[in-house]
Amino acid sequence: MLARCGLDCHAVDIEQRWLDQIAVQAQKLDLNISLEQGVFGDGFADRQFDRIIFFESFHHCIDCQELLRKLHAKLKSGGKIVFAANHFSACKQTCFLTHGG
Repeated sequence: MLARCGLDCHAVDIEQRWLDQIAVQAQKLDLNISLEQGVFGDGFADRQFDRIIFFESFHHCIDCQELLRKLHAKLKSGGKIVFAANHFSACKQTCFLTHGG
């Protein structure tokens, strides 16, 4: 949806099959989406982002505090992490960070 609106979109997933599915859909819709296989917090090594979006996935992380620290470094100044349709009741630990990590 975001790529359809003309935004520069990147996707990271641990499973190649999901990236392949995104690639097929993007090709059908003539969209350019950068894809990279990796674990939470990895991918697009030297890039910084305006927004990092988790869609139905954040509750799968093992160490949410460490993940949020890693992602903070990937945000541009003023950037945000967005949680969409995540099941936080499934999280086994408390994840609180102050601004700046």
